[in-house]
Amino acid sequence: MEVMGTWMDLRRAGADFYLYLSQPGHRDRGRRRQLMSRVPDDQYAVYEAEAHKLGIPIGSYATMELAKLHKLPIPQYILDELKRAKERREAEAREAARDQIAGLDSLEGGRPLARSA
Repeated sequence: MEVMGTWMDLRRAGADFYLYLSQPGHRDRGRRRQLMSRVPDDQYAVYEAEAHKLGIPIGSYATMELAKLHKLPIPQYILDELKRAKERREAEAREAARDQIAGLDSLEGGRPLARSA
């Protein structure tokens, strides 16, 4: 059996190593580079809360904010994450409204409450 080489050999050869490592369910985010940074503890909580509010990973949030700061386009995969998060929030709100109505109906012994037109 012939060994293809290490991950770095594949990268040096220009092979798309993502093809070798791809797994079902992972979305293509295009070619990217890793940017590691440390932030103060008190600021991290703010960034994490903002990312959570938007429904995206904190790394995507940081990338989006850097793009905005430098007047660059927001990467498509982040726009897709934002769209999916918005759809998820809307579905959860519809479900919560249905549950609230169902809960009110159950307070009256299952009889429908009068609803105004």
